[in-house]
Amino acid sequence: LAHQTSTQRHRIQTKPAVHTIYITTMGSTPRPDSSSGLSFDELYSLSETLGSGAFSVVKRGTHTRTPTTSYAIKCVTRSKLTREDTLALKDEVSILSQLRNCKHIIRLYDFFEES
Repeated sequence: LAHQTSTQRHRIQTKPAVHTIYITTMGSTPRPDSSSGLSFDELYSLSETLGSGAFSVVKRGTHTRTPTTSYAIKCVTRSKLTREDTLALKDEVSILSQLRNCKHIIRLYDFFEES
């Protein structure tokens, strides 16, 4: 950051740390979901980390109504994404939303975009 101007540093530091979260599992569809208007934290609890990458962490989670069913929850830190990464993520969500009954592809159950 030493070679950046103070304006550039300020813009980077104030970029919102928003997480985009999607839930995948082989289980049943959790209800209520994001369309209920409830926040992610009101509906899900996160536990151990299952994996991580440059922009995201996958954690085990449970829905408040079905605490015995585990879900893989991908938490993406949007402040680390470029514009192209953001578009790719939206494409991923769009494609997975359409592939509901494919036996060998993870199923997207829900998607939260929160600040």
